[in-house]
Amino acid sequence: MKALVITRFGGPEVLELQQVPDAHPAPEQLLVKVEAGGLNFADLLTARGGYAGTPKPPLTAGREFAGIELTGNDESSRRVMGYTQWAAFAEKTVVQRNLVWPVPENWTAEQGAAFPVNFFTAYFAYWKAGLLDKPAGSRVLIHAVAGGVGTAAVQIGKILGTEMYGTSSSEDKLARVRELGLHTASTISSTIMPKRSKSLRTAKASTRFSKCSAASTSRKACAACATSDAS
Repeated sequence: MKALVITRFGGPEVLELQQVPDAHPAPEQLLVKVEAGGLNFADLLTARGGYAGTPKPPLTAGREFAGIELTGNDESSRRVMGYTQWAAFAEKTVVQRNLVWPVPENWTAEQGAAFPVNFFTAYFAYWKAGLLDKPAGSRVLIHAVAGGVGTAAVQIGKILGTEMYGTSSSEDKLARVRELGLHTASTISSTIMPKRSKSLRTAKASTRFSKCSAASTSRKACAACATSDAS
């Protein structure tokens, strides 16, 4: 089968489309025919050798994907999206059974492939901070709010009714995130950001979201960084 292979550590020039051995699932895994893959910052780090635990090249690139579950050599009717630490960018990939989810009927494969890392990371951050069951009156500070995890956190926060503050490197990026529902935005260099951060620290329930790493070698879908402050 064809796969996008990291031939050595470096920039985009190290990626090559190659023929690799077919993927074969273990009993606790599923085999998926990949239709689309999601590209994340962690993938760039992996290609450069900067992501913890990355095997030595060559290895197949990619973490998140969407496609059709295969049973034997036949396609099923089940559309899935999922996460695998490596080897998502191939014609077929294997994945742990607890790291795949059904793709909603009205979603494209591209939408499904872009969902797991960013939205589950943001979701688990809200969960870890205790804001899913009691979001009323809560405030969150989302760093890198214009990134994948940041924009996902804004969309989830809007559903929860959370008051959201966000930081980014430019006003252009912040303008786009405001359209998603961000209440208050500041560039990183803004002189008013320290005052806003201080007001958040004195709030009854505030959470600071930072750039998080997606699922590591554990069986959890994503790992999130969230710190809950109480007055």
